[in-house]
Amino acid sequence: MKWWPSAALVLMLMPGCAPQHTAKLEQDLITLTLRAPEAREVRLLASFDQYKPRIAVRDRQGNWRFTDLPNVYFSYFYLVDGKTVTPDCRFTTNDDFGTTNCRHIPRIQHASR
Repeated sequence: MKWWPSAALVLMLMPGCAPQHTAKLEQDLITLTLRAPEAREVRLLASFDQYKPRIAVRDRQGNWRFTDLPNVYFSYFYLVDGKTVTPDCRFTTNDDFGTTNCRHIPRIQHASR
């Protein structure tokens, strides 16, 4: 089994192994991040505001962020340089146009007493 460490290293370095899309909950607000280093513009369209396009902020590593989103149930997708993109996401739904969208389902926080 001497080949196992080399194979694991190759798999870790392959493109696409890292998460391309994340959702993070902080203080009852959501931050969505999409990895698209070659993109010139990324927009988020979400049901919580009737799919009004929101422009993302890009960091130096090519991650596009949308911050301070409400922690409510919503469907969403991205426009990357004008093309519709639905990344791999945990929850999905089909829209009225035959496309799959991501879904954000709020986490229920229970207070400890």
